[in-house]
Amino acid sequence: MRNPENKCQRASFARRSFAVTAVCLLAAFASFAFQVPTTPGRFDAVEIQDPTTTVIHTALKIDSTQLPLSMRDTWNRFKAVHGEQWDIYIDARSGAPTLVQGQGIPFIPGSGNSLQSADRVTVPMLESMVRDFMGKNANLLMAADEELVLNEASGQITKDLWQIQFNRVVSGIPVARDGYVFYIGHGNLISFGAIRWSKITTDANPIVTSASARAILTTYMGIKPQDAVSFEAPDTLLFEPMAAPGTNESDFSGAVGSGYQTALVWRIKVRIAGELGTWTGLVDAHTGTVVSLEKDLKNVQARGGIYPLTNDGSCPSGCEQSGFPMPYADITIGGVAGSATTSMGSFTCAPFG
Repeated sequence: MRNPENKCQRASFARRSFAVTAVCLLAAFASFAFQVPTTPGRFDAVEIQDPTTTVIHTALKIDSTQLPLSMRDTWNRFKAVHGEQWDIYIDARSGAPTLVQGQGIPFIPGSGNSLQSADRVTVPMLESMVRDFMGKNANLLMAADEELVLNEASGQITKDLWQIQFNRVVSGIPVARDGYVFYIGHGNLISFGAIRWSKITTDANPIVTSASARAILTTYMGIKPQDAVSFEAPDTLLFEPMAAPGTNESDFSGAVGSGYQTALVWRIKVRIAGELGTWTGLVDAHTGTVVSLEKDLKNVQARGGIYPLTNDGSCPSGCEQSGFPMPYADITIGGVAGSATTSMGSFTCAPFG
């Protein structure tokens, strides 16, 4: 169960960061009836929740005494350069910033600054500028440039708002749900943070082959010789972040930066004739352990309007900017309580039916 104090912390800074004016659920509900299955599925008894989705970051304000003094001093130097009006939250599990929002740093010409340029703003231009910013602040963001891969979600959200988002890839292997997102509003960098930035604690070279991982997974599922089985090839290698040994998934209180571990896993998608949907399994590529087995569900995202700093109508800090993911929102569909959204506003349409 989630720790109420941590949930309140997240809700508190989410309320300060996001003033919701509308929520648009981006899902094809017209073609899916939301019904709870009346009989258990064949593989329900062996289902294992993906551990990377259950570990919750612990957000600390930058002035928290739980953070090392050196880290607080470094962020104070950031504020000395870019202005004092910044709200900064650190994920205690990793030490990376989960949310930095404030008065803005001029990036491109816009109504929020006095920059002048005849150059057309493009995603590659902003990507280069963000990468340069990250390089200059590498000691704060903990991100190496070679690990950043531009996410296709990057682009212009509204006339005055751009989003640049990076996925994380280490040694050519994606890190599940790790990444950074940056928002440039009215010409200024107004908000950024790590979706998650976990510590890589395992070797990138698999010992268990893809074929062996498939055999391990189907044996675990109890697949019979007469079952018609198909795989969505190719299987993929992932770094799977999870809670560090001896730590609580929902309430981390250890030393800053020591809250994550990673496993190298094979992600395998399997379909069994006569069974609804596709199942996704994660098999540890070093030990052969089945880490996760879940039915693929319809993923959706909650979005809404935000005010960067205030709702006084004075742009850019007080003008609504639409289309932002809504973090940590409780979801109810058709009167049935669902799940809470992630830090990027996504949630799973469950139970599946």
